[in-house]
Amino acid sequence: MRYILIDRIVEIEPGKRAKGWKNASLGEDYFQDHFPGFPAVPGALMIEAMAQLSGLLVMTSINYEKLSVLLGVSRARFREFVRPGDRLVVEAEIKSLQPSAAMTKCTVHVDDKLVAEAELMMGIQRPPGMSTEFVQMLATRYRMLTGDTSAGDVGTEA
Repeated sequence: MRYILIDRIVEIEPGKRAKGWKNASLGEDYFQDHFPGFPAVPGALMIEAMAQLSGLLVMTSINYEKLSVLLGVSRARFREFVRPGDRLVVEAEIKSLQPSAAMTKCTVHVDDKLVAEAELMMGIQRPPGMSTEFVQMLATRYRMLTGDTSAGDVGTEA
């Protein structure tokens, strides 16, 4: 993935919550155009970071048996600019978890200051043709973000 917007996952409680962070480096290509002379992390990318963490949380909660994708965003608020050198601390909390969808409440903090928040609707599905190998690769990628290098079986439900 070109835009993996979570550098590290530091806490995860399947079915409950997750916490991760992203360092906003001046080397990120989006800073070149957003905004010239005043680089700031685009709000859409903060939403994407929340969605990536929420997706991981949901998929971990269901043992990677299905894919979790962003379906909707509500109550999104952006309170402060996030600048190069800032560390975005992203948190996601499951508000509801059903067989086909989940709702998460997410926040982004910089230096303990709330800079963004949103509620996300995450779809849960196993697309036709999605191979077990793909699910295993995705699970391995997420585990690497947590520092877990184990290789247990996940996502083997047909």
